[in-house]
Amino acid sequence: MVSLFKQLARCVSSSHFQVAERALYYWNNEYIMSLITENAAVILPIMFPALYRNTKAHWNKTIHGLIYNALKLFMEMNHKLFDECSQKYKIEKQKEKEKLRDRDSAWMKIESKARQNPNYKNFASNQPELYRPNDNDDDDGVATNITAKEIEQEAKEVRTSEVSIFELIKLIDMRK
Repeated sequence: MVSLFKQLARCVSSSHFQVAERALYYWNNEYIMSLITENAAVILPIMFPALYRNTKAHWNKTIHGLIYNALKLFMEMNHKLFDECSQKYKIEKQKEKEKLRDRDSAWMKIESKARQNPNYKNFASNQPELYRPNDNDDDDGVATNITAKEIEQEAKEVRTSEVSIFELIKLIDMRK
């Protein structure tokens, strides 16, 4: 069962909308819903990161609606567990950011030491500037701010065909 939901989490995270959509349609299956209900303590920690990440990352508004509905179901099933998963997700994102900062700091120290080497100018003049991406991830651990009311509201708004992707992004940014 764990491997099934790990695979579903990978499928939900797919940028291909049909893959994500088909995976999210499992929430309409009675047997899958009974598994989820009986084993929420095991399944929610597996599914939450993929679902939450895609509330911001997926480009297809149909997927957004399906994700909000899945999150809403999880929240209604076990609100306390949902909050725990939300906190855990925020902590993990914070640890990732700290790790990236530490890595960046280590590279800056290495570059500083390299510049002190007398042969550095000879070597550096023949090398292109190295690219190190900055951590500008827009998923700043906002998961702790997510509430049942917001999920319900966003799920309703996404279902209406009048909501554009820009309005959805605005709604999500307002949570920050």
